[in-house]
Amino acid sequence: MSTLMTERETYHHGDLAAALRGAALAAVRRDGAHRFSLRAVARDVGVDVAAAYRHYRNKTDLLGAVANGGFAALAERMRRQLEGIVDPSDRMAAVGRAYVLFALDEPELVRLMFGPLRPRGQAPPPDERNPYMVLLGVLDELAAAGRCTLPVDVAADVAWSAVHGLAALAIDGRLEREAAVARIEPTLAVVLRGLAPPR
Repeated sequence: MSTLMTERETYHHGDLAAALRGAALAAVRRDGAHRFSLRAVARDVGVDVAAAYRHYRNKTDLLGAVANGGFAALAERMRRQLEGIVDPSDRMAAVGRAYVLFALDEPELVRLMFGPLRPRGQAPPPDERNPYMVLLGVLDELAAAGRCTLPVDVAADVAWSAVHGLAALAIDGRLEREAAVARIEPTLAVVLRGLAPPR
């Protein structure tokens, strides 16, 4: 059966690119990005690798799309955690908590998002799909409430470093999941104290 026929019969609405991203995400979750194979993903979807190349130039291109999907999913997780929370300090804590829990749930995806296999020069989406933008928004609220005296970009680096460090210790096996979860609240408390104005 020809590649064209396989693609036409399986994907009638132009969704092969999405199917490839889904299969690639499943492969990353299962085996890690370092063992990723575009040929294997195409096989999983049921098309010849030539059909995959019509949508993604190479495996790095497809991994970049998966990483961007990860950033969007993390941003969405953060926004969901913010629902119904009014206090700026609690909102800041919710964003940090969402970050660590996302990393614990998606260790291989997070390794791809922040690791060397993500395409060089590729930045997260420059809009609401970027978790950094969610963080900056919450920090603006914290600053407006007089609870953050650092410049917002500096505060973002401090906060991100703390929660990412905790997440990295967990997904790299330095902390068991239960221990990492137990350290989320103390870590967030230290971050919030560090951002607050001196007494």
